[in-house]
Amino acid sequence: MKIIVRIVIALLALIVIGIVVSFMYIDSIAKAAIQRGATDALGVKTTLASADIGVLGGTFSMSGLRVDNVEGFTSDPFLTLEDGSVAVSLGSLRSDTIEMPHLRLSGIDLAIDRRQGKSNYGTILENVKGDREADDSTPSGDDGPSLVIREVTIRNVTVRASFAPLGGEPTRVTIPIEEISLTDVGAKKPMPVSEVAGVIVQALLSAVVDEGGALLPGDLAGDLGGALSQLGDLSELGVGVTTELGSKAKELLDGVGDLGEEAGKAVEDVGKQLEGIGRDLFPGKEKEEEGGG
Repeated sequence: MKIIVRIVIALLALIVIGIVVSFMYIDSIAKAAIQRGATDALGVKTTLASADIGVLGGTFSMSGLRVDNVEGFTSDPFLTLEDGSVAVSLGSLRSDTIEMPHLRLSGIDLAIDRRQGKSNYGTILENVKGDREADDSTPSGDDGPSLVIREVTIRNVTVRASFAPLGGEPTRVTIPIEEISLTDVGAKKPMPVSEVAGVIVQALLSAVVDEGGALLPGDLAGDLGGALSQLGDLSELGVGVTTELGSKAKELLDGVGDLGEEAGKAVEDVGKQLEGIGRDLFPGKEKEEEGGG
């Protein structure tokens, strides 16, 4: 009897040790999965400063995400994220598909750059397209569990755009975006972490063009829109998107509209002045035209 008791106690001890070890390493496992998934999707090195999983509460938080820039551009990162948090449906943790009621991301800095006919966002989007097509054609368990996220809220986004024409100085524009909301990410078809990363980057860049495109240099806006069109619309993946620029961005857009209106009036005034000069130089011409000659 004593032997059986000792065996039971030993087994319980092993189970407890296993649980403790799992808790110790689960954050590292999650951190590695996010870094690997984002790196695979975007084609550039992605690092995460910290990850924290609350197993009993079904929560996850992360901070210090950094996506390196494309080779050949500045050493500044393409994207940084201050922090993010997730709620997880506990019942789905043991399945191949994890259900998340919401994912909240805050404090994103995004740098888009086009120079000498090349762009960092073009390379990133090409990688997103390739990863998405690979996931569609050859789904693999190596990507980890698939995700369904009912709502993604992205707040406090700062987009820094730079465009340098051939032989010219770069034009730099900063566009603040208050909030981007995505719904039903992976609901149509559950997505691995890599594809979710691609969807979020696509949503960010689409918001820049669709809502803040008037603030961008024309060539950059057109090129970015063309690069995004290669991926198709997010609605094709069953993902809904809404964007709120916020008061700061709206003020910038209003300023652009006022400048355009002033420029139009200036052109009209110049036209009238030229017309007056023409009448002064050729007074007989106007009379001929009025007479039908």
